[in-house]
Amino acid sequence: MTSTGLVQLLTAMTGALPDDDGSSFWMPPQVSTVAQGVDWLFNFILAISVFFFLLIVVAMVIFVIKYRHREGQQAEESPSHNMALELTWTGIPLILVVVIFIFGFKGFLDMSTAPSNAYEILVEGQK
Repeated sequence: MTSTGLVQLLTAMTGALPDDDGSSFWMPPQVSTVAQGVDWLFNFILAISVFFFLLIVVAMVIFVIKYRHREGQQAEESPSHNMALELTWTGIPLILVVVIFIFGFKGFLDMSTAPSNAYEILVEGQK
């Protein structure tokens, strides 16, 4: 499954995919040339959030059931340090934040840069 397919699958589970008019469950119809990119970024961040929320909650429920306290068992000592685990849970969010920043910054530049065929309008305000 491609990354685009995964994003579409995860956003479809939340009802966030756009309708025929460009609107979705909580988004108004798209009336701007940059709205599609902004909506896509919103749905991408939402899909990542839903994925990790479900992953964490399901893992938590499984571990709570599997490792619940039982009569006659002693608690294990806590591990002191695991470099691979710490690098993993630091590296994955770092990569995700960098990817989100790149897409967001590209969208920001698209919104803040005037098209080449745009008219220049001079306005002078008065008080």
